[in-house]
Amino acid sequence: MLKSLALVCFAPLLLGASLGCSRRDASAEQHHVRVLVTNVPGEPLRGVPIKLGAQRLAVTGTDGYANLTIIGREGARANLDLECPANHRQPKEPVQVALFDYASGTVPEILAQCEQERVRLGVVVRSLGAKNIPLSLRGQPVGETDSSGIAHVLVEGDPGEAVDLVFDTSATPDLQPANPSVRLLLANHDDAALAEQRFEVKRDAAPRRRRAPAVRQAPIAHEGPVRIH
Repeated sequence: MLKSLALVCFAPLLLGASLGCSRRDASAEQHHVRVLVTNVPGEPLRGVPIKLGAQRLAVTGTDGYANLTIIGREGARANLDLECPANHRQPKEPVQVALFDYASGTVPEILAQCEQERVRLGVVVRSLGAKNIPLSLRGQPVGETDSSGIAHVLVEGDPGEAVDLVFDTSATPDLQPANPSVRLLLANHDDAALAEQRFEVKRDAAPRRRRAPAVRQAPIAHEGPVRIH
């Protein structure tokens, strides 16, 4: 837990906004706030500065927490800004903190998150019923299943991006389906997935049996003279 406490003061304006520091406000008091900064899966982020305006209040510790002491009037709101680490987006809105004294004496805990800008997806690929099948992503080769039909592929992209993993069967035209694909959806954090495709060997249809031609019976030959009536 971060031992040092940052002191900030501000005078509330209309609608609970805040600006600057006002020691003249006799109603201003100290309010303690605990902020937890994580990535989207909920893992704590260390070393994230927390600011109020241009002033840095504190930096998160190894557990992702920072302890703040803010001076202001009861019920006022402070808008905190994060300096998210590299490859992480800043929150679209400031982190709002309402200043209240709780009868229990507990310190309110505020959760703030930094989303990744680029994410990775580790994919285990299985080509069931086939082996040594080339794989491609975005039109580029990325590997090939082995003799057991297994391959490992790493996909990188934007959060929420959909990517098609293509199985190239052009060298094995007897496999069905031909050149299938599996759609992969990237989450807003690093993740893992399994992609499976089942193949069957195309079999030629059994040849139709031809019916033997009918044997015409030859007319019976009559020996000797034929009597005509």
